[in-house]
Amino acid sequence: MGAGTAVCVQLSVTAGIPGSRTLQVVLTLLFFALMFAASWRGYWRGPVRQIAPLASFAFAVGVAYFFGAAFGHAWLGALGVPWILRGICGVVLLCLFVWLPVFSFFWYKGRGQVSEKTGDPEYPVLGALVGCWTGVFWGALFLLCIATAGTVGETFLAVRPGAEKSLVGRIFYGSAVAKNSVALYSGLSFLKTWSPLPESSFRVIHKAVDVLGSKQAQRKLLEMPEIRSLASDPVVYPVLNDPEIRAMISRKDIDALLSDARVQRMVCDETFQKRLSALELEPLLDYALTQAGK
Repeated sequence: MGAGTAVCVQLSVTAGIPGSRTLQVVLTLLFFALMFAASWRGYWRGPVRQIAPLASFAFAVGVAYFFGAAFGHAWLGALGVPWILRGICGVVLLCLFVWLPVFSFFWYKGRGQVSEKTGDPEYPVLGALVGCWTGVFWGALFLLCIATAGTVGETFLAVRPGAEKSLVGRIFYGSAVAKNSVALYSGLSFLKTWSPLPESSFRVIHKAVDVLGSKQAQRKLLEMPEIRSLASDPVVYPVLNDPEIRAMISRKDIDALLSDARVQRMVCDETFQKRLSALELEPLLDYALTQAGK
């Protein structure tokens, strides 16, 4: 199944999962309730303490963005974390490590805005305004999480027909309904087709299977020295020449391939990951497919 076919399948599944007006109203009320609660807390906390979680979050994300991947690769290898996951895990962990001390500093500074004698905040109106906007931010982040969960759910249901009858499938289906309920607003209709998933990764997977399913494309690809060297690697060669794996490739059964323990061990091998990341793989696959079609 090519990348275009996969996209069409996902879009057809997306079109078949309706939004709910009732759920739309409930989510809207929750959003405004969060704004009101944050504004009320800001009234009593003052502006500095109210903005402390958001300011520390923004600072931590900035630090993690620039240094998180290096942090993960430097420290998580000893814990047995797969090489391909060390970068993103490092980003998350560094974000958490930085967030706590920065948040504590802002919180400590904000305590000075509460009167020692009366206990009343010194800047209640400003605190309420800041609280309202922090509520908007956290509400938008909550909606983004719903949209992400809904997209993952749609993708899961697209590649596993009938899975909506299982418990996991029902959860994914519910998240997709929630996402499409939010998308009922005209200004948020883009959420219907929005996806945080790395489209390039899916394109590479589908093109790789298309190449492996064509003898001519394989031959063109193996004429390239870097690919020939990778295919002869002791980690890769036994997997690609296994009869069961070859049968899955012939059927272009991507779900079965990605679920196979032998393929998973190959993909998680650190040497393989490093060699693969050093290749500009998608242009090489495109070249092989183009030459095979001539």
